[in-house]
Amino acid sequence: MVELLAWFQHRFVVIHPFNDYNGRLARILTILILLNLNLPPIELKADTKADRQLYLNAMYKADEGNMNPLESLISEALTESLEKIKFQ
Repeated sequence: MVELLAWFQHRFVVIHPFNDYNGRLARILTILILLNLNLPPIELKADTKADRQLYLNAMYKADEGNMNPLESLISEALTESLEKIKFQ
């Protein structure tokens, strides 16, 4: 499932009209997909310069056909969300 979310995130952002991977809408739609699968929303961190660079690097790698970095970001975010729910 993480592979599908990474694929969607990348493919949606690729058709976005800006080259800077402004993926806010893609992240919102990814959350909608998760909610429809009865999974918690995730936060792909892009607030700090370092977080944004990680996201951009993952997207650049996805451009080259390597989805692993993006899958890792999504997997980490999903694990974080599930842990928060577990301890509530």
